[in-house]
Amino acid sequence: MGCGGSKDAPEDPEVPVTPEGPMLFAMGGEDGNGSTWDAFRMYDPKSDAWVSRSSLKKIPRGRPQQIKNLGMTALDGKIYVGGGENENGDALAALWMYDPKSDSWAELSWMKKSPKGRPQQMKNLGMTALDGKIYVGGGEDENGDALAALWMYDPKSDSWAELSSMKKSPKGSLQQTKNLGFVGVHIES
Repeated sequence: MGCGGSKDAPEDPEVPVTPEGPMLFAMGGEDGNGSTWDAFRMYDPKSDAWVSRSSLKKIPRGRPQQIKNLGMTALDGKIYVGGGENENGDALAALWMYDPKSDSWAELSWMKKSPKGRPQQMKNLGMTALDGKIYVGGGEDENGDALAALWMYDPKSDSWAELSSMKKSPKGSLQQTKNLGFVGVHIES
C-alpha cells in the first residue's frame, strides 16, 4: 500500500510547509515490485492530505537514501530512524533525527557492538521512546541472524548504552527476535 492510503490522492498544496499539531509520518518500505523507496511523507489529519518532506540523504553523495525494515519513533517533537536495510540489502547501523519544523535531517551516533566498538548493523528491529530515551531491541544483524540485545540511545549526550539482553523463561537462554513489536508505556498504580 502506498503512503496515500486507500485514497492514493495527489499531494495537497494546502498542507502547511511548517506543520502544526498532530501529524503522521511514513518512510521507506518497498513497492509491489520489490523496489526500495526513498520517500518520506507527512499526513495531516486535519486536511486529510499527504505531502512529501525532505528525503533522508546518503552521505557523502547527498542522493536519497532508500531504506526499508527500519526502526522509527518520535521523541520531543523529533523523529528518529535507525537501522534498516538499503536498496542493496545491506543492514545499516546509522541513526538519524528528523526535525519536522525545519524539514531537515541530522546523522547521529551509530549503534556500536560491544566490546570492540564496531558499528552494529541491524534491520527488522523494534524501536520506541520512553522517558527521554530511545530503546532499540531485537532485529537481525548484517548476516540475517536474530539479535537478543537491547540498546538505549540518549539524545542529550548522543550516546548508546547496551542493556540486558532479552531472555527466554524459565531457563534464561537468549531470546533472539526478528521483526519485534516494541513500545514504551508508563503504568500508573
